[in-house]
Amino acid sequence: MAITTVLAPSGVSTVLGTVGLSASELHLGEFGTGCSVVSVDITRPAGGDVNLYALGDCINTSVGSPTVISFPNIARVNGGSGYVVKARLLTDQKSNVAQFRVHLFHTTPTAIADNSPYLLLWANRANRIGYLDFPPMTTEDGTNSTAAYSLWTGQIHYKCASASRIIYAVLETKTAFTPTSGQGFYLELSVDNN
Repeated sequence: MAITTVLAPSGVSTVLGTVGLSASELHLGEFGTGCSVVSVDITRPAGGDVNLYALGDCINTSVGSPTVISFPNIARVNGGSGYVVKARLLTDQKSNVAQFRVHLFHTTPTAIADNSPYLLLWANRANRIGYLDFPPMTTEDGTNSTAAYSLWTGQIHYKCASASRIIYAVLETKTAFTPTSGQGFYLELSVDNN
């Protein structure tokens, strides 16, 4: 690309030089933001497991082999950052009125078994992004609805690990409740990427 200048008043232009532009993360200018919406389904243990959750227990897919919730490709690039601006949580237990907290991390935290207490671990201190507190779940129509729903809005900054575009989550209940066997949860994060 040649850069030119116009010499007034004659209107004669002169080529000052040539600049080559290549793809990179260095921005000459950008308008707007990049947005991502990433979701995950969580199915708690089935087989008749309806053990009461106490305040502070984690919801997970397994008692014996717990996993960590992950949101892949949430950042634009490896080590990318942005802001979580909205989160939706749904469950297929329409009578559920519990409150939930979602803990966020940029590196995989220790997995916590289903129906075990959430522990704030010193080992996760450098990996912890923060948490989202959801208001109580509600259902829109007690007769026709098949789900309960909660919405979090706000802003929490995140930065992925240097070689990753993933953030991780742990789901905790802030209210005691009795689940259904194989109860499903849907968690969705909406982010503005830097």
